[in-house]
Amino acid sequence: MATLLLFTPSTSTSSQVLPALSLVDHTVRVLPASASAAAQAPEADLWLLDAQHNLVAAKTLC
Repeated sequence: MATLLLFTPSTSTSSQVLPALSLVDHTVRVLPASASAAAQAPEADLWLLDAQHNLVAAKTLC
C-alpha cells in the first residue's frame, strides 16, 4: 500500500477534492498547499497537487 500526500488549499477531505481517491486502498494525507508544508512534508510514495481553482498558485509549488 502506498502513501499519498495531497496538497490542497481546500479544507475538504481527500475524497471531496479528488473523488477517485476513495476507490484506492492507499493512505492519503491532506496537507495545505504551501511551500512550508511541502518543505516539511513526511516521506511519501506520491505527491498530488490540487490545482483546480488556482493554477498560478499551484504552479509556484512545482
